[in-house]
Amino acid sequence: MTNTFRRRGLPFPRPSIFFFLALGSGFLGGALSRSIDVGPAKALASIVTATQLWTQSGSSQFQFNSWPAQYWELSQGTSSQPNTNSGPLFKISRTEALDPASCNGNKVDNECNAALAVYSVGTPGSGMQTNALFAAAKGSVTGTDVVAASLIGDVTGFGTGIGTGAYIEGRRSTVTGKLVGAEIRAANITDRAGRYFSNSFGDGGALWLTAAAKQPSATIGFGAALGHVAGAQFTTGFAATAGSVSDTTFRDDSSSATSIAVNGRHNTGLDLSGAAITTPIKLVGASILTGIGSPVGRIACAGRCIYLRTDGGANSTLYVNETGGGTSGWVAK
Repeated sequence: MTNTFRRRGLPFPRPSIFFFLALGSGFLGGALSRSIDVGPAKALASIVTATQLWTQSGSSQFQFNSWPAQYWELSQGTSSQPNTNSGPLFKISRTEALDPASCNGNKVDNECNAALAVYSVGTPGSGMQTNALFAAAKGSVTGTDVVAASLIGDVTGFGTGIGTGAYIEGRRSTVTGKLVGAEIRAANITDRAGRYFSNSFGDGGALWLTAAAKQPSATIGFGAALGHVAGAQFTTGFAATAGSVSDTTFRDDSSSATSIAVNGRHNTGLDLSGAAITTPIKLVGASILTGIGSPVGRIACAGRCIYLRTDGGANSTLYVNETGGGTSGWVAK
């Protein structure tokens, strides 16, 4: 299927070098036509910016609402005639050997050496959520997945840096704003509840971390870790907000050598003082319970139980149930 150049659906004459120069200015979002307001450059850029430019031989796609491109839309393939040719529709490649001095001495200034930079600026009068990039993949494929973005950072040769798949940073430069490094949402647009399977992917979730290595013995250092820059800290490391989890907040089916290892210096190892928990600790065939008042005739025990009475006194604080006879069998120690 051959792409055709169209403007408002009307065929262009055979493209010339001037056309492609105009196309380039349009691809820059009209920035050239706005920044160069005199001479031939302005007239050339207006060829594109005066009306929408189409480079398409396919259907215009969207995820939620169909919004026409203001400058350029590139499309290929239709539902009846999908593209069957391999290779990307649009490709940007760059090979570089830069001196950090050319980037003000900042080795991690990715704006300086980006292969592609996309910006969106919201003014004080804007009522929309400012968004620089939107990508969506959808399809009814079978036997494989639908992926909106694939990001790979690969250290090769004798490189000593970190292969980072994605660097994502949320910032706030005013105390009236808030920040979040990344929001990952799992949207189940069906009538069927999601399921967790202890030995497989299940029906999916919001975040799936996997380890891959050339040899199984070449383990990965960690699955998720918290760090800090210049002494900054999180007030809460891991949190599940009210109403966010229905069944199990933390679960370990890994059969690792140690399920939970606590190191470092802490004032409190495990704080359950703010929780309303029926069975604080449940073991195989036994439970450790807490509560106000005597458990006799009130608290059921399945198996063997220890009960700590928070308002107890001498000989009425610790109770043991060795019979597992429901609410009976409690003996104060």
